[in-house]
Amino acid sequence: MTSLPWFRFYSEAIGDIKFSKIARTCGMSKPEVMGAWLMILCAASDSPERGSLYVTLQERYTIDDVTELLGFTKRKTQKFILSLVKMDMLKCKYGVFYIVNWDKRQYASDNSGDRVRKHREIKKMKQVSNVTVTPSDTDTDTDIYTGEISTAFTKETNITPYKLDQWDEATQTMTRAGVTCENMKSAIKKLNDSNMSITGPWSIVKTAIAEHANPNGRKKRGMRGMEGLV
Repeated sequence: MTSLPWFRFYSEAIGDIKFSKIARTCGMSKPEVMGAWLMILCAASDSPERGSLYVTLQERYTIDDVTELLGFTKRKTQKFILSLVKMDMLKCKYGVFYIVNWDKRQYASDNSGDRVRKHREIKKMKQVSNVTVTPSDTDTDTDIYTGEISTAFTKETNITPYKLDQWDEATQTMTRAGVTCENMKSAIKKLNDSNMSITGPWSIVKTAIAEHANPNGRKKRGMRGMEGLV
């Protein structure tokens, strides 16, 4: 527990349309959405690095930890988290969840001198940790559904994660191939223009990789195409 067991919560939240949109997307009631969000904020407030979800300085919250915290099923938790990301309320970086705009809404003046000093010490420790420890490429149990490619695909197509193993494989394949969000959007447009059905990220893998390899749409010349030019 931190030495500051409270945080600011703003009354304007009751009229925030984001909660209504998340409720419709996730099939939840608005009070349930706000309650789940409040629980996440509480966990972020008690985190060793406030505003993010850490159990200890070296141990982050996993998707299973958030599932246990909220009392949801794992799939419901994944859908809820993705909705928070889409609404720009939560972000995920290197497998760590961060509350968007935490520092803007939680003021340093609320903290005691001891709390400020402790916060600075934690920041220094985190900086050392980030320099000496490189996140594993396989440590992606949260990035799968909230990574850049996955999030952009969901925003572009309005398709939320399902068939999670296939979703994982497709997004990881595109990421490893160097596909950018622009490549992915271009692939989606090309398939839509061709009246091709897009059912998930696996539907666009080949097209997205092709867009990355040849973004201008020009066909590469083979050796035969070079005849007469040399």
